[in-house]
Amino acid sequence: MTTKTLTRRQARWAKWLAAFHFNIQHCPGRTNPADRPSRQPDYEPDRDGCYMEGESHNKRLLRELQEKLQLHRVSQ
Repeated sequence: MTTKTLTRRQARWAKWLAAFHFNIQHCPGRTNPADRPSRQPDYEPDRDGCYMEGESHNKRLLRELQEKLQLHRVSQ
């Protein structure tokens, strides 16, 4: 580590992580696949894996199910 002074939390993590052998690589900005979703927290993946704005996938799915159930009730 390059930091001279660690907080208590950082010291605990450093001690715990010292038991493992790993390398950390920095992926700058746009080359990091996690970059886009982390910059747009109001976007959620659509069924196609695309990102949509506004209404979450779960809310949209719930609305679609309610519409289908309502149609089913009317037709019976």
